[in-house]
Amino acid sequence: MHLVVRGAYVEANMSERQKLAAAIARVKELQCVTGREYTAAELAEIDRLKSEIPTLRETVARLDRTKEAIDAIAGGVGDVEPRHGFLDLRAKSFVRELASGMLADTGVGRKALVSGGSVAPVQIVPDPVPEGRPATGLLQVIPVIGDSPARFEYLRQVERELNAAPVAAGGPKPTSALGLDKIEATLNVVAHVSEPIDVYMLQDMPTLETFVGSEMAYGVQRALEAELVNGTGTAPSLAGLLTATGVLSQAFAVDALTSTRKAITQLEDDGLIPSAFVMAPSDWEAIELARTDGGNGKLEMVDQPVDRAARRLWGVPVVTSPEVAAGRSLLLSQDSVALRVDKGLQLRVSENVGTDFETNQVRFRAELRTEVQLNRPGGVVVIEMEEVG
Repeated sequence: MHLVVRGAYVEANMSERQKLAAAIARVKELQCVTGREYTAAELAEIDRLKSEIPTLRETVARLDRTKEAIDAIAGGVGDVEPRHGFLDLRAKSFVRELASGMLADTGVGRKALVSGGSVAPVQIVPDPVPEGRPATGLLQVIPVIGDSPARFEYLRQVERELNAAPVAAGGPKPTSALGLDKIEATLNVVAHVSEPIDVYMLQDMPTLETFVGSEMAYGVQRALEAELVNGTGTAPSLAGLLTATGVLSQAFAVDALTSTRKAITQLEDDGLIPSAFVMAPSDWEAIELARTDGGNGKLEMVDQPVDRAARRLWGVPVVTSPEVAAGRSLLLSQDSVALRVDKGLQLRVSENVGTDFETNQVRFRAELRTEVQLNRPGGVVVIEMEEVG
């Protein structure tokens, strides 16, 4: 079926954005009418367009807001996934899985939920923090080792004493202590399920399924960030950075800027390269809004090494996480922390729970098997951002 709008054709199955574009195009045509009065049909059409265009604009804006919410958990990545990289539950290819993988063509012109759901793989970001672009989450600065077995081993460096020195001919060479321990670990499950959702609501609102799937994925991300920061290391809890043995500490010194700079020095003294600060949102806000003269002067960040656009401090990327308590931050170094995962985030939909089948309801389940791999505790600094006591 086609709706004829003078010279324009609007298909009934057009998207809301396409309908809006056609309506605006028709308005422009009507604006060009000169040398005569508008006909009764054109006046009626103008009245209709006056009411339809604001509605279409609001619908498109709502869809854009939904897309922005999804893009907030999406990053630009390719479809080829190496075994090692950076976990990004916000990847565009993951969102495509949500939009199409959980639906199957029934052969009758529309789509229906599949009880098996879909499996969204771990996404890889080759360069998680490009120059001039801010990292948007903790998972963008933690390297991932994919396809990990459920039980695995790795070497942790608990000591580092390098004694290389000039040696006379025939003389004994100094010995360095690398302090490597073999760590045995097991992947643990981070998961949750949704409340029952009416099947017809999902069918009648095409964007709802993608939204629910993205929210479920985000829930796993939040839980994973909480474990990365605060996990106890006792199964099923992951090995968190704040509770790990051997991490370095930086006491509060003068102010937050000074404290963070001294933390960088700790890593550089050991020849390590700082890769990211992890802060509570309020601590990062305080650094950005720091002022001289007791709050009456200009913003310190104008004269300080704070890059707002790229979200960098002292040249080091900054990510914020609500899972980090205010007043305490982390500084990570390259190759010191990684995340082990098996097949990545799994998102499934099922009606086989309780009376869900009888009541036309389904539930979403999102889960990820993972564990923190702390290769070098001495490559992590816990920073006190406020004076204690």
